[in-house]
Amino acid sequence: MSAPLADIVLDGQGYLVVPGSYRRDAAASPALERLRLTAPAQSPAFWRTVGALPAEFQALGPGPARKDVPLTTSLSTTTPLCSAVWNAQALLVSGAVLYQPVVNSGALTGLNSLRTLAAPVLDATLRNGQWIFAHGTTAAMSTYDLASGTYTTASPNYQARLVCADPCGLIYAPAAASDRARVARWISGTTQVVKTLDSEVLRLVSHLGRCHIATRTTLYAVTTPETDTSGFAVDAVASLPLLTQPDDLAWAVSHQGVLYAWIGKQVMALDRTRVNGTQRFVATGLGGLATSGAVSAGGLLLVFLTESQSGQPQVWATADGARWWLLEHGLSCLAVAPFGGQADDADVVALGGAQTLRAFQLRPRPGKPGLRAGWSVTTLPFDGNARDLPTLWTRCGATLAWPGETAPSGTTTVTLEWSIDGGKTWQGGSQSDTLTPQDAGWTAAITRSLTPPVAAPALQLRLTVANPASWSPRLLSLWVEGERLAADALRRSWRLAVRLDDPAVRPDGSVEPRTPAQRVAALWQALRRGTPLAFTDLDGSTAWVRLLAMRERHDGPASALGSPTALELTLLELPT
Repeated sequence: MSAPLADIVLDGQGYLVVPGSYRRDAAASPALERLRLTAPAQSPAFWRTVGALPAEFQALGPGPARKDVPLTTSLSTTTPLCSAVWNAQALLVSGAVLYQPVVNSGALTGLNSLRTLAAPVLDATLRNGQWIFAHGTTAAMSTYDLASGTYTTASPNYQARLVCADPCGLIYAPAAASDRARVARWISGTTQVVKTLDSEVLRLVSHLGRCHIATRTTLYAVTTPETDTSGFAVDAVASLPLLTQPDDLAWAVSHQGVLYAWIGKQVMALDRTRVNGTQRFVATGLGGLATSGAVSAGGLLLVFLTESQSGQPQVWATADGARWWLLEHGLSCLAVAPFGGQADDADVVALGGAQTLRAFQLRPRPGKPGLRAGWSVTTLPFDGNARDLPTLWTRCGATLAWPGETAPSGTTTVTLEWSIDGGKTWQGGSQSDTLTPQDAGWTAAITRSLTPPVAAPALQLRLTVANPASWSPRLLSLWVEGERLAADALRRSWRLAVRLDDPAVRPDGSVEPRTPAQRVAALWQALRRGTPLAFTDLDGSTAWVRLLAMRERHDGPASALGSPTALELTLLELPT
């Protein structure tokens, strides 16, 4: 009688399975892993925020208030906005007209024309109470005395396209096409010194108390002492990256001791680390198709640009250049300038159109908190770093607080939504919570139970806050809860007994030559070492397995000889 064919093959050895002993499971000991994933408010776990800014206690809160001021006069939409503040009085120049604000109880309500200037203004600078305007080739520079209100044309009597104040005098870039690579120091009257640099002068900017000159290749700093009445010295402080875009150096702004500039369709910052004696510009991570300006005010750097993918205008803010926050999306701003003065609600103004001035309040004032009317926060998808494992999401929520010293008045509406398709569609938007704090130091927990549980590899949250002008809660964290099978539980496992008392045929048709004792010894060694073993199941499927447990059985006459007649095995599929 020939030997029977093997039922299973383990580590190349054929075995007969003891009838009634075979069991195959999804897991040897199924286990549920409970998940609670939390995104602190100022962590990098947020995919997008609109209108939110960092707040106290590592929280997020509303960004600056914004309002549109209708104008009865038309401003220029092709020239920059220039501003100056003198004795708490702000003035604005657009085109060839000087304006003063109309302010009622600290609120900007309009603009009044103060006077017409010699020509449209291309650049302006403030020096010793004198507001000096550059008019290009249309007219010589002109000056407005902020203290007396006296306007003087042809003063200084040179044509300029860029101007910048410096302790040693007025620095300007001549307007003539033949002087594009030249820069001049005007001292007084007809006394000036002209210097030719390496290439075309693109921007003049005041930084760290000195005028800086940006050409196509180099950033220079004026080093002439204030007491020097005849010299003009500059030092190269940084090399510029290759400038290939027509709007390179459309603006350069000094903010918190760092010089920022628009270069290569992105915001770059001057790195103070010197390499071979010079500094260099490094990317900050923010860019776009175009820019309409930037301004430093209220401890923030605001950048106005056009987003690359959607083509929509956006306003971004940063305190330190390390992380950017989206304040506005789809808000057109043609030109921007710092403002302030007696207008408490207009730290920055932007031109929304010929007859629309957009005012941003960046700092709170008594009776004017300066809060944006609504803001939202969207997280990255929560997945617990295991998107390949199915998860049942059961709950989500947000923790908010009011850190004010007194209880505010008015109610805030909070809406929490979730998405399983990367933000394409959202659920839960029909339910909102109305918050009315009763005291200072108040906290609130917004919780949503997902019934039935949502089965998805990842869950994304979006919190939207609609608040009154008087107060808004701070967001401390967003969180999700769910359950999923542990990684081991998703592997197949087997419990079975194999016979050793009868010879078995190997897959190649040969009879197993080893004795039962030798075969048992080999399996004990594999158990001790955790060696991966090739396994062919009853149905012919194959897998790599690990031997988790083994027990010898002694049945029948062979027990008298001390050799086992069967082995009880526990196998676990290894991940592939």
